[in-house]
Amino acid sequence: MGLRRAGRGRAGAAWRGGTTRRGAVAVLAMTAVASGGWLADAGPSGPLPVALVARATPPTGAVLPGPTGSAAGRYNTGATHSPRLLRMLAGPPGAARPAVTVPAGEALGIDVSSKDHPNGAPIDWAKVAAAGYKFAFIKATEGSYYVNPYYASDVAEASAAGLFTAAYHFAIPNNSSGTLQADLAVNAAEQAAPGGTSLPLILDAEYDPYVSLDHTNECYGLSQTAMTAWIGAFVAEVVRRTGEHPAIYTTSDWWKACTGDSTAFGADPLWIASWGAPATTPPGWTAWTYWQFTSTATVPGISVKTD
Repeated sequence: MGLRRAGRGRAGAAWRGGTTRRGAVAVLAMTAVASGGWLADAGPSGPLPVALVARATPPTGAVLPGPTGSAAGRYNTGATHSPRLLRMLAGPPGAARPAVTVPAGEALGIDVSSKDHPNGAPIDWAKVAAAGYKFAFIKATEGSYYVNPYYASDVAEASAAGLFTAAYHFAIPNNSSGTLQADLAVNAAEQAAPGGTSLPLILDAEYDPYVSLDHTNECYGLSQTAMTAWIGAFVAEVVRRTGEHPAIYTTSDWWKACTGDSTAFGADPLWIASWGAPATTPPGWTAWTYWQFTSTATVPGISVKTD
């Protein structure tokens, strides 16, 4: 199996070969795009590491952040996504999720956080890989105050089992700047994988998990213009630091409400969340790169329901 990802134009990629499975967690559908980029082919023991390119150094004298501020009251740090989004991904009460067929050329992956380690239980990444999963998205950071304590070990063990991995950052735009949160996320990702063996970083841009249970402040109190600028600052800092555009995780509903359907981020791969069937992609993207369709999957090697 080879993973091909373009380095110019609109980001995209393609999984080729390998086996696929039905009805699990997230589908990786990579579309071929412009020329350029790099190729990572399978070796005798599985995929070779994929290196991030053109890592930038911080400006002279810059002090890059570790976690700052208090996480007191931040009850959602251990979760993958917001309560509202997780309920949506679980589907309507009593409804059976439609079967999801994985076409040739696409691959399955999982989305985990510290909640997938109940009472410190490990994830058996060898079993995850043996069940046919090819990649893992792992929550690394949230806001400016949280780093997942299981992130580094999950990256190491998932990579050793032959999975591609990517860190994702849960944006809390009313906590601190996009630049500061991007630096925290990149620092955590690079410390866990100093050789650059992960897929590009992901920005989780979605409902405010702390006040949006009644849908009253899903946009963190920011205007659409301010939210678009915040996301732009995050993206720009990740590109400066890593040379790669981050992927953006969102829902069509949140993107419309909170950015006014901004078309400014078409160079960033889209990870869309939608129960049952892929949602219509927001303006600015012609297709999704990743699709997350459930928060209640049973995955070998993980003792709780998994995204």
